[in-house]
Amino acid sequence: LVILLTKAADLLKKYAVNLSPEERKSARSVAARRESYVRHSLRAARQHEQLLPRDFNVSDYNSLMEQYDQHKNISVIVNELTELVNDTGVAIGQELMSYTDTLYNSLKIARNRNASVEHTLAELEAYNSRSSNEDGGGYKKAE
Repeated sequence: LVILLTKAADLLKKYAVNLSPEERKSARSVAARRESYVRHSLRAARQHEQLLPRDFNVSDYNSLMEQYDQHKNISVIVNELTELVNDTGVAIGQELMSYTDTLYNSLKIARNRNASVEHTLAELEAYNSRSSNEDGGGYKKAE
């Protein structure tokens, strides 16, 4: 899956444009309300091509509109994939924490019968206290 996604990303990079922050900020974009304006303008260009300057290429204009439509479709797919990847990461993280909590709670219970786990628990508790300060997490208490 990673190889397939990497190939897809490499393919997209061949057609992608990388703007600088300044270019991005100053670019006049086709926002939602402007898209209708652009589409109507293209239709007008087709209808009145003879009135346009000789160097105005309606075919190029049409081609850009087609590229724009393709880009919107790609953007929707990428956004859906991003959400799926993020949700999958959260689900995997939840499962990992469930395993971690089970291990930790089992070691806490075993501590009373087996002193050899004391060092491991001390390491886990020290790490947990550092990480819980960073992310608000922590081990669930054994019940």
